Amino acid sequence: MPVSSSLKIMEWNLHFQSKKAEIADFVKDRVKSQDVAIFTEIVKSASVLALMNELNEFNFYESCNTEGNQIIIAVRRNIKVSRVISKIPNVAIYNAPNLLHVEIMIDGIKYQIIGVRIRIDDGSEDDYRDRNKQFEYLVNYLSDLENIIVSGDFNNSYIRGDLSENYSNVKKLYEKNYKGELLCTRFFNYHMMKEMLGENVNVFTPEDKYSWGLKYKDGEFDYGYIRNDHLIASKTIIVEKYDYDWNFVCENEDTYKVMKLRKDGIMEVAAGYPDHAVLYVEIRI
Repeated sequence: MPVSSSLKIMEWNLHFQSKKAEIADFVKDRVKSQDVAIFTEIVKSASVLALMNELNEFNFYESCNTEGNQIIIAVRRNIKVSRVISKIPNVAIYNAPNLLHVEIMIDGIKYQIIGVRIRIDDGSEDDYRDRNKQFEYLVNYLSDLENIIVSGDFNNSYIRGDLSENYSNVKKLYEKNYKGELLCTRFFNYHMMKEMLGENVNVFTPEDKYSWGLKYKDGEFDYGYIRNDHLIASKTIIVEKYDYDWNFVCENEDTYKVMKLRKDGIMEVAAGYPDHAVLYVEIRI
Protein backbone atom coordinates (compact mmCIF):
# COMPACT_ATOMS: atom_id res chain seq x y z
CA MET A 1 0.00 0.00 0.00
CA PRO A 2 1.57 3.37 -1.05
CA VAL A 3 2.57 5.85 1.65
CA SER A 4 0.30 8.58 0.25
CA SER A 5 -2.87 6.50 0.27
CA SER A 6 -5.72 6.43 2.77
CA LEU A 7 -6.71 3.43 4.83
CA LYS A 8 -10.45 2.86 4.46
CA ILE A 9 -12.11 1.33 7.51
CA MET A 10 -15.73 0.47 8.18
CA GLU A 11 -17.29 -0.48 11.51
CA TRP A 12 -20.71 -2.09 11.49
CA ASN A 13 -22.90 -3.68 14.12
CA LEU A 14 -24.45 -6.42 12.00
CA HIS A 15 -27.16 -7.40 14.51
CA PHE A 16 -26.29 -11.01 13.78
CA GLN A 17 -26.49 -12.60 17.21
CA SER A 18 -28.15 -15.84 16.11
CA LYS A 19 -26.47 -18.74 14.34
CA LYS A 20 -29.86 -19.68 12.93
CA ALA A 21 -30.26 -16.41 11.01
CA GLU A 22 -29.02 -15.61 7.52
CA ILE A 23 -26.78 -12.60 7.12
CA ALA A 24 -28.24 -9.97 4.79
CA ASP A 25 -26.94 -10.41 1.25
CA PHE A 26 -26.20 -6.71 0.80
CA VAL A 27 -23.54 -6.74 3.55
CA LYS A 28 -20.81 -8.09 1.28
CA ASP A 29 -21.28 -5.29 -1.24
CA ARG A 30 -20.53 -2.67 1.43
CA VAL A 31 -17.28 -4.37 2.41
CA LYS A 32 -15.66 -4.67 -1.01
CA SER A 33 -14.50 -1.05 -1.23
CA GLN A 34 -12.84 -1.11 2.21
CA ASP A 35 -9.36 -2.05 3.44
CA VAL A 36 -10.51 -3.08 6.91
CA ALA A 37 -13.98 -4.04 8.14
CA ILE A 38 -14.84 -4.33 11.83
CA PHE A 39 -18.02 -6.30 12.54
CA THR A 40 -19.64 -6.23 15.98
CA GLU A 41 -22.60 -8.17 17.39
CA ILE A 42 -21.88 -11.16 15.20
CA VAL A 43 -21.53 -14.90 15.80
CA LYS A 44 -19.65 -17.22 13.50
CA SER A 45 -22.09 -19.44 11.62
CA ALA A 46 -22.57 -21.13 8.28
CA SER A 47 -23.93 -17.86 6.91
CA VAL A 48 -20.90 -15.90 8.13
CA LEU A 49 -18.55 -18.53 6.71
CA ALA A 50 -20.30 -18.15 3.36
CA LEU A 51 -19.74 -14.39 3.56
CA MET A 52 -16.06 -14.96 4.26
CA ASN A 53 -15.76 -17.24 1.25
CA GLU A 54 -17.37 -14.66 -1.02
CA LEU A 55 -15.05 -11.93 0.24
CA ASN A 56 -11.94 -13.92 -0.63
CA GLU A 57 -9.82 -10.80 -1.10
CA PHE A 58 -9.84 -10.44 2.70
CA ASN A 59 -8.37 -12.38 5.59
CA PHE A 60 -10.73 -12.76 8.54
CA TYR A 61 -9.94 -12.79 12.26
CA GLU A 62 -12.30 -13.45 15.17
CA SER A 63 -12.41 -12.76 18.90
CA CYS A 64 -12.03 -15.54 21.43
CA ASN A 65 -15.57 -15.81 22.77
CA THR A 66 -16.79 -19.10 24.17
CA GLU A 67 -20.36 -17.82 24.01
CA GLY A 68 -22.29 -14.70 23.04
CA ASN A 69 -21.39 -12.07 20.49
CA GLN A 70 -18.03 -11.88 18.79
CA ILE A 71 -15.94 -9.31 16.95
CA ILE A 72 -14.78 -10.22 13.46
CA ILE A 73 -12.25 -8.11 11.57
CA ALA A 74 -11.62 -8.44 7.83
CA VAL A 75 -8.29 -7.16 6.48
CA ARG A 76 -7.51 -6.89 2.79
CA ARG A 77 -4.93 -9.51 1.82
CA ASN A 78 -2.37 -6.98 0.55
CA ILE A 79 -2.03 -5.56 4.09
CA LYS A 80 0.39 -7.37 6.39
CA VAL A 81 -1.01 -8.56 9.72
CA SER A 82 1.78 -8.87 12.30
CA ARG A 83 -0.19 -10.12 15.31
CA VAL A 84 -3.70 -10.90 16.52
CA ILE A 85 -4.92 -10.67 20.13
CA SER A 86 -8.36 -12.17 20.57
CA LYS A 87 -9.13 -11.03 24.15
CA ILE A 88 -7.93 -8.65 26.84
CA PRO A 89 -5.19 -10.52 28.73
CA ASN A 90 -5.80 -11.39 32.39
CA VAL A 91 -9.47 -10.39 32.26
CA ALA A 92 -12.22 -13.01 32.22
CA ILE A 93 -14.24 -12.88 29.00
CA TYR A 94 -17.51 -12.53 30.94
CA ASN A 95 -16.14 -9.35 32.60
CA ALA A 96 -14.55 -7.77 29.54
CA PRO A 97 -16.06 -6.08 26.50
CA ASN A 98 -16.19 -7.99 23.23
CA LEU A 99 -12.77 -7.18 21.75
CA LEU A 100 -10.44 -8.12 18.92
CA HIS A 101 -7.03 -6.55 18.29
CA VAL A 102 -5.35 -6.91 14.90
CA GLU A 103 -1.97 -5.27 14.39
CA ILE A 104 -1.26 -4.32 10.79
CA MET A 105 1.94 -3.03 9.20
CA ILE A 106 2.02 -0.53 6.35
CA ASP A 107 5.30 0.90 5.04
CA GLY A 108 7.08 -0.32 8.16
CA ILE A 109 4.66 1.37 10.57
CA LYS A 110 2.49 -0.67 12.92
CA TYR A 111 -1.15 0.28 13.47
CA GLN A 112 -3.33 -1.26 16.16
CA ILE A 113 -6.79 -1.98 14.75
CA ILE A 114 -9.18 -2.78 17.59
CA GLY A 115 -12.84 -3.69 17.34
CA VAL A 116 -14.90 -3.43 20.51
CA ARG A 117 -18.44 -3.73 21.79
CA ILE A 118 -19.49 -2.85 25.33
CA ARG A 119 -21.85 -5.62 26.42
CA ILE A 120 -25.25 -4.67 27.82
CA ASP A 121 -27.83 -6.27 30.08
CA ASP A 122 -31.15 -4.90 31.33
CA GLY A 123 -30.49 -1.15 31.40
CA SER A 124 -30.37 -1.06 35.21
CA GLU A 125 -27.92 0.82 37.42
CA ASP A 126 -25.89 -2.37 37.83
CA ASP A 127 -25.82 -2.75 34.05
CA TYR A 128 -24.40 0.75 33.59
CA ARG A 129 -21.85 0.17 36.36
CA ASP A 130 -20.78 -2.96 34.49
CA ARG A 131 -20.47 -1.02 31.22
CA ASN A 132 -18.22 1.43 33.04
CA LYS A 133 -16.04 -1.44 34.30
CA GLN A 134 -15.80 -2.94 30.83
CA PHE A 135 -14.70 0.40 29.44
CA GLU A 136 -12.13 0.73 32.22
CA TYR A 137 -10.64 -2.61 31.14
CA LEU A 138 -10.48 -1.28 27.57
CA VAL A 139 -8.80 1.98 28.63
CA ASN A 140 -6.18 0.07 30.64
CA TYR A 141 -5.51 -2.18 27.67
CA LEU A 142 -5.08 0.75 25.29
CA SER A 143 -2.75 2.64 27.62
CA ASP A 144 0.32 0.64 26.56
CA LEU A 145 -0.36 0.84 22.82
CA GLU A 146 0.67 3.33 20.14
CA ASN A 147 -1.00 4.19 16.83
CA ILE A 148 -4.36 2.89 17.98
CA ILE A 149 -7.43 2.88 15.75
CA VAL A 150 -10.38 1.66 17.81
CA SER A 151 -13.95 1.46 16.60
CA GLY A 152 -17.10 -0.27 17.71
CA ASP A 153 -20.41 -0.12 19.51
CA PHE A 154 -19.90 1.47 22.92
CA ASN A 155 -23.52 1.31 24.11
CA ASN A 156 -23.15 4.68 25.83
CA SER A 157 -26.86 5.60 25.51
CA TYR A 158 -28.12 9.07 24.62
CA ILE A 159 -25.46 11.80 24.45
CA ARG A 160 -26.39 14.86 26.49
CA GLY A 161 -24.85 18.24 25.79
CA ASP A 162 -22.36 19.21 23.13
CA LEU A 163 -20.02 16.45 21.94
CA SER A 164 -16.94 18.56 22.63
CA GLU A 165 -17.83 19.53 26.21
CA ASN A 166 -15.78 18.37 29.18
CA TYR A 167 -17.56 15.86 31.39
CA SER A 168 -17.59 18.27 34.33
CA ASN A 169 -19.70 20.72 32.31
CA VAL A 170 -22.40 18.19 31.38
CA LYS A 171 -22.27 15.78 34.31
CA LYS A 172 -25.57 17.00 35.76
CA LEU A 173 -27.37 16.25 32.48
CA TYR A 174 -26.59 12.55 32.94
CA GLU A 175 -27.70 12.41 36.57
CA LYS A 176 -31.42 13.26 36.46
CA ASN A 177 -34.17 13.59 33.87
CA TYR A 178 -36.56 16.52 33.57
CA LYS A 179 -38.79 14.95 36.25
CA GLY A 180 -35.92 14.86 38.72
CA GLU A 181 -35.61 11.07 38.53
CA LEU A 182 -32.14 9.54 38.77
CA LEU A 183 -30.69 8.26 35.50
CA CYS A 184 -28.57 5.14 35.08
CA THR A 185 -26.35 7.12 32.70
CA ARG A 186 -24.70 8.77 35.69
CA PHE A 187 -22.60 5.58 35.88
CA PHE A 188 -21.60 5.41 32.20
CA ASN A 189 -21.95 7.84 29.33
CA TYR A 190 -20.20 9.34 26.32
CA HIS A 191 -18.55 12.26 28.10
CA MET A 192 -17.41 10.00 30.94
CA MET A 193 -15.81 7.75 28.31
CA LYS A 194 -13.86 10.67 26.89
CA GLU A 195 -12.66 11.68 30.35
CA MET A 196 -11.55 8.11 31.13
CA LEU A 197 -9.59 7.94 27.88
CA GLY A 198 -7.52 10.99 28.77
CA GLU A 199 -5.52 13.37 26.61
CA ASN A 200 -3.51 10.99 24.41
CA VAL A 201 -6.34 10.06 22.06
CA ASN A 202 -9.06 11.75 20.05
CA VAL A 203 -12.66 10.56 19.88
CA PHE A 204 -14.50 11.00 16.59
CA THR A 205 -18.30 10.96 16.48
CA PRO A 206 -20.39 12.31 13.57
CA GLU A 207 -22.34 15.33 14.79
CA ASP A 208 -25.30 15.56 12.45
CA LYS A 209 -26.41 11.90 12.26
CA TYR A 210 -27.18 8.99 14.56
CA SER A 211 -26.09 5.36 14.55
CA TRP A 212 -28.99 3.57 16.26
CA GLY A 213 -32.74 3.84 16.84
CA LEU A 214 -34.21 3.21 13.40
CA LYS A 215 -37.94 4.01 13.11
CA TYR A 216 -40.54 3.85 10.35
CA LYS A 217 -43.57 6.10 10.64
CA ASP A 218 -46.07 7.53 8.15
CA GLY A 219 -44.18 6.06 5.23
CA GLU A 220 -40.80 7.51 6.20
CA PHE A 221 -37.69 6.26 7.96
CA ASP A 222 -36.30 8.08 10.97
CA TYR A 223 -32.61 7.29 11.29
CA GLY A 224 -32.20 7.14 15.01
CA TYR A 225 -31.48 9.28 18.03
CA ILE A 226 -28.46 7.62 19.65
CA ARG A 227 -24.78 7.70 18.71
CA ASN A 228 -23.27 4.47 20.00
CA ASP A 229 -20.62 3.90 17.34
CA HIS A 230 -17.40 5.89 17.59
CA LEU A 231 -13.77 6.04 16.51
CA ILE A 232 -10.96 6.38 19.05
CA ALA A 233 -7.53 7.16 17.62
CA SER A 234 -4.10 8.13 18.89
CA LYS A 235 -3.23 11.76 18.30
CA THR A 236 -0.56 10.55 15.88
CA ILE A 237 -3.32 9.24 13.60
CA ILE A 238 -4.65 11.65 10.97
CA VAL A 239 -8.36 11.03 10.46
CA GLU A 240 -9.47 12.46 7.13
CA LYS A 241 -13.13 11.38 7.13
CA TYR A 242 -15.68 9.79 9.44
CA ASP A 243 -19.40 9.48 8.81
CA TYR A 244 -22.49 7.38 9.52
CA ASP A 245 -24.23 5.83 6.53
CA TRP A 246 -27.80 4.46 6.45
CA ASN A 247 -28.02 4.09 2.66
CA PHE A 248 -28.36 0.32 2.97
CA VAL A 249 -31.81 0.86 4.50
CA CYS A 250 -32.94 3.10 1.64
CA GLU A 251 -31.67 0.58 -0.89
CA ASN A 252 -33.57 -2.23 0.87
CA GLU A 253 -36.63 -0.22 1.83
CA ASP A 254 -39.17 -2.92 1.03
CA THR A 255 -37.45 -5.31 3.43
CA TYR A 256 -37.04 -2.89 6.33
CA LYS A 257 -40.38 -1.10 6.26
CA VAL A 258 -42.39 -4.27 6.99
CA MET A 259 -40.41 -5.15 10.13
CA LYS A 260 -42.18 -4.99 13.49
CA LEU A 261 -42.13 -1.87 15.65
CA ARG A 262 -41.78 -1.68 19.42
CA LYS A 263 -44.23 0.36 21.49
CA ASP A 264 -41.79 3.27 21.47
CA GLY A 265 -41.65 3.15 17.67
CA ILE A 266 -38.17 1.65 17.41
CA MET A 267 -37.96 -0.94 14.65
CA GLU A 268 -37.41 -4.54 15.74
CA VAL A 269 -34.96 -5.33 12.98
CA ALA A 270 -34.78 -9.01 12.11
CA ALA A 271 -31.60 -10.85 13.11
CA GLY A 272 -29.10 -10.81 10.27
CA TYR A 273 -30.14 -7.34 9.11
CA PRO A 274 -28.03 -4.46 10.49
CA ASP A 275 -29.80 -2.09 12.87
CA HIS A 276 -26.87 0.33 13.21
CA ALA A 277 -25.51 2.77 10.66
CA VAL A 278 -22.18 1.92 9.06
CA LEU A 279 -19.37 4.06 10.45
CA TYR A 280 -17.03 4.82 7.55
CA VAL A 281 -13.55 6.13 8.35
CA GLU A 282 -10.56 7.17 6.26
CA ILE A 283 -7.09 7.38 7.82
CA ARG A 284 -4.14 9.07 6.14
CA ILE A 285 -1.27 6.61 5.79
